[in-house]
Amino acid sequence: TLDELLKQSEGYPVEFVCGPSDYQLHELYHRATFLINVRGIDTGPDLSFTQKEALGLVTIEAVSHGCIPIVYDVGGHIELVPIPDLQVSDTIQLTNKILEMATLTGGEYLIALHYRLDKISSQYTNEQFKKEFEQIVCTLK
Repeated sequence: TLDELLKQSEGYPVEFVCGPSDYQLHELYHRATFLINVRGIDTGPDLSFTQKEALGLVTIEAVSHGCIPIVYDVGGHIELVPIPDLQVSDTIQLTNKILEMATLTGGEYLIALHYRLDKISSQYTNEQFKKEFEQIVCTLK
């Protein structure tokens, strides 16, 4: 629960924000180093992908603002972030990945990650969506 997470995060540079406005969300993206998007990671095998998988828009928005995503290795997450170093399959891997990433303060690895993520997120612009939508409509005529 959120109360448990708040207790566990005491003393760490972690901020929980519930229901931010669009403006607050963009401010948070600019301030954040990482986005953790692991909806469904502790739900068990019986749930469908749609119950485990969060909408990828949040991940793409965060990446476009310079955040490094850590995602659950299910469905669309692995399509949006096809970098195994940024994927986790359980809460133990998530904890280890957070600790690992927290020790990185710069250097070539992070620069290379940002470069790869910029290339990935550039596939999901409004212009690209419009172009692909127009192509689909043209094929239907």
